Amino acid sequence: MTYRFVNEEEKKEIWPKRVQILIDDHLKAGRSVNDNIRMEYQFQTIDYHEKIFENMCNQKPESLKIMITSMYRVKTLQNEEFYFYAATKTCNNALNQPAQPFSYEYYGYHRSPVVTMSWNETREKTEPKVTSHIHGFELKWDKQEVKKLLDSSIIPCENFYVGKAGVNANPIEDHRYQILNMNDFINGSFEDLITLGRLGISREDESLYLLESAKRNDAEARKQDAARRMK
Repeated sequence: MTYRFVNEEEKKEIWPKRVQILIDDHLKAGRSVNDNIRMEYQFQTIDYHEKIFENMCNQKPESLKIMITSMYRVKTLQNEEFYFYAATKTCNNALNQPAQPFSYEYYGYHRSPVVTMSWNETREKTEPKVTSHIHGFELKWDKQEVKKLLDSSIIPCENFYVGKAGVNANPIEDHRYQILNMNDFINGSFEDLITLGRLGISREDESLYLLESAKRNDAEARKQDAARRMK
C-alpha cells in the first residue's frame, strides 16, 4: 500500500465503475486519518483487463451481453440486505469481432480498507497503514432491479444463494443455503428463504407455498424431540 501527501486534487484517469469504487474507498480511508493523505489503491491485473474490455465495449455498446452465473443475497449485522453476483460479459471490438470476454466473481462487493496511523521504525515517523478491511456491499436489495438484471442474462442464472454476511474476509457465511427457484429467490423474504433452505424444501418449482406446513411439521418434530429428551 502506498500513500503520498497532496495539496490539491489531480486529474482523474477514467476507470471502470468497479475499480473507481476501490480508488475512492482508499482515498476516503486515507483522509479519515489526515485530510492531506492520498492513499493509493494498488491496481491489479484484472483491473487493467476490465479497463481494456470496457474501452472496446464503448465502441460497440449495442454488442454488450451479460451472462450471470450466480447471485447472492445477504443480510448484514445492521439488518440491511444486499446482493452481489458473478458474471461474464462479452462484446465486439471496433472491427465488430468478438472481444476477449471479461469475468468477475464479486460484482457489487469489495473489501474496504481501514487505515490507522502507525509508527515506522525505519523511517522514524508516523505513517498511514491499512490495518484491516470491512465489507463493502454496493447493491442494496431491490427485487425490481434484481429481476431486471437477471432477465438481462443471455443464459438464465440457476445458482442462487442466501445467507448472513461473513464475519471475516468472505462476503457471505460458509453456512449458506441454495435456493433452486429464481422467483422464490426474488419474491421471498430473507427469513423465509433461510427457513426454506434450512428445512431443505427448496425445489426447482416455486416452493414458498410449502413453508407454512413445513414450519408446523418442524415445530412438532422439535416438540417431540424435546419430550423424548425429558424422559
